[in-house]
Amino acid sequence: MKPRKRLETKKPLARKTPLVRKTRLSPSKAATKAKAKKKIAVVPEAPPTPAQIIAGLAERYRTSSDPQLVAALGALPALRDEDDPVWDDEVYWSGVAYPFLALADVAAERRLWPAVRLLLDRACFGDPGEIMRGLRHSLEAIANPDWAELAEICIAAIATGRPGTVLWAADELAILDDPRAFPVFEKLRHSEHERIREVAERGLERLMPDAN
Repeated sequence: MKPRKRLETKKPLARKTPLVRKTRLSPSKAATKAKAKKKIAVVPEAPPTPAQIIAGLAERYRTSSDPQLVAALGALPALRDEDDPVWDDEVYWSGVAYPFLALADVAAERRLWPAVRLLLDRACFGDPGEIMRGLRHSLEAIANPDWAELAEICIAAIATGRPGTVLWAADELAILDDPRAFPVFEKLRHSEHERIREVAERGLERLMPDAN
C-alpha cells in the first residue's frame, strides 16, 4: 500500500497587532504632565521691602488731589516716640509710619505748603529705623526757595513744645541760618532732652561760628 500523503496544514496567520495612533500633546498639556511626574520645589516670594511698600503707597497717593492728600496727612496720628513698644509691631509700621513717609514724598513732589506743618506736628521724637532724618529733604523740596517762610513755620512749630515736633523743626531750622532762630536755640539749649540740646548747639554754632 502506498503511504498516505501527509496533509499539510497551513499555519494560521499571525494576528496583527492593531497599530495605536499616538496623539501629540499640546505644549500646555505636556507641561502639565511633566510637572505631575516631577515634583518642582516652590520658592516662596520674598516679602516686599520697606522701600517697596512706601513706593507703592506713594503711587496710590499720587492719584489723589491736593486737598485729599492734605486730608490724608491730617488724618494720620502723630508718630509715637522712638522708645515706644509700638515700633516693634509691623502693623504700626504699615498703618502709620509708611503712610507718613509716602505722604511726605508726594507732598514734596506737589510742593504742598500745608503739609509742612502737618508733617512737623506728626514727627517722631527719635529716629526709628533712621526714617526721620530724611524729613528735612521733603520740607526743603516743598519750600524751595522760600527759606524765610520755612523758618517761620519751624519757629511756630517749636513753640508747641511737643518733643518730636521740636526736635525735627529745630533740625531744619539749624540748616536755614535764619537770625530769628537765635533766641529759639538759646532756649532749646536748656531742654531736658539731650537730642534737642545737641541740635540747638549746632544751630548756634552756625549762627555764631566765632563764638565757639
